[in-house]
Amino acid sequence: GGHFGSLIFSTKPPEGSAQTGASVSQEVAALILLKVPGATSTSWNIESFSPEKSVFWSNPVSFIARVKNTGSVHVKPVGRIELTDIFGKKTTLELPSKNVFPGAIRRLEASGSVPLIGYYRAELFLEVAGKQKTRELSFFALPGKVLLIIFAVVLFLFIVARRSNGRLGRAAKVLLGRE
Repeated sequence: GGHFGSLIFSTKPPEGSAQTGASVSQEVAALILLKVPGATSTSWNIESFSPEKSVFWSNPVSFIARVKNTGSVHVKPVGRIELTDIFGKKTTLELPSKNVFPGAIRRLEASGSVPLIGYYRAELFLEVAGKQKTRELSFFALPGKVLLIIFAVVLFLFIVARRSNGRLGRAAKVLLGRE
């Protein structure tokens, strides 16, 4: 099965006679993961896969995958997220590879920049010991500042047109020579 532990090395501050004040000590730890011969099971699943937000108004776009280890030995999933825009262009985000201990759930995060052009499909690919699992989701990435400017300009033009009481229409006809 799987076993894990750590070795901790530390320094001891010098002992003095009746000293006051602060002293410094240091510690270094090393994590040890072992797989010993015997009955083991490597079983895991993707607990969840979600974007940080349902609509991204600016970069970066961020995703969270949660991996649950249901086996008896630690696993270290390797993976990526492929983002596909409405034109079929793909962007790949690499997920950090981290150990997941038996019975635990590990949160894996990835983020990156994409053109903010609308609907995206995100596909998660995770692999452990040659066995791959996937999940898929969709989200929107829109240029918030550009949309706000366009909305403000349209609103301004609408207000100006309403206040002119038809004077703009008559002026346009005069300028175009229709009156």
